Amino acid sequence: NSLRNRAVESVARTWASSSPAAAAEWIGTITDPAARNAATGAFSSTLARTDPATAAQWASSITDNGARAKTITRVVREWKKSDTAAAVAFVQSTPSIDDNLRQRLLR
Repeated sequence: NSLRNRAVESVARTWASSSPAAAAEWIGTITDPAARNAATGAFSSTLARTDPATAAQWASSITDNGARAKTITRVVREWKKSDTAAAVAFVQSTPSIDDNLRQRLLR
C-alpha cells in the first residue's frame, strides 16, 4: 500500500503542476481512502504555490488526522508568504483544524 500511495502522490504532484482541474477530477475518482488521502496531500502541497486557497480546501478534506495536519501546515506556511491575512482567516475559521494545530499555525 505504501508503494501504491507513493506512486499516487507522484502522479498527483505532476498533474497538479500541469493540469490542476484534471488532477482534481482524477482524485475524485479514487475510492481507496489511503490512496485518496495521499493524492490529496500531494495535490494540495503542489497547488499551494499557485492557488493556496484551493489547496487549503483540498487539504481540509483529508480524512487521516495526521496527514491532514501535515498538509494544512505546509499549505498555510506557503500561503502566508503571499497573503498572511487570508491564511490566518482560513486557520481561524476551519473546523477541521484542532486547537493545538491552530495555535501553532497562528504563531
